[in-house]
Amino acid sequence: MHGDRDATQVRRPAARCRGCGRYFRQGRRKRLFCSNKCYLASVQRRRLRKAVCVVCGTSFETTKVRKRVCSKVCGRALAGKLLRFAKEYRATIPAEPTSHLPGSDEKIEVMRARVERGESPFHPDDRLERSCEESTEGTP
Repeated sequence: MHGDRDATQVRRPAARCRGCGRYFRQGRRKRLFCSNKCYLASVQRRRLRKAVCVVCGTSFETTKVRKRVCSKVCGRALAGKLLRFAKEYRATIPAEPTSHLPGSDEKIEVMRARVERGESPFHPDDRLERSCEESTEGTP
């Protein structure tokens, strides 16, 4: 039965898994990993990045970009600090909005003055973008 195989049905030699290093049979397709578990572990290892805990200063590895703490204990400590800061910092909304363009020196100066007075740097009605007339004035 096995003796009458076609020349195209040659068995592939055992391949070495890039995840765990064990040898496995590839089958018809050329595979790089012996199982889905090894593939996922390899992807996880590639995504690891080094980070430093903002609470205790220890370095740790994580796959999450926004992770700032190394453990639940440090996470609770950070949450407590942020909550205390939020209670102490009760910024009020500024009295009047500004019509200066975002990013301009005038707008930055207005925001700096607001913070110095203990107000929020942003007003809900502050100007957010240029109008159509202003954006086409300088173009030929």
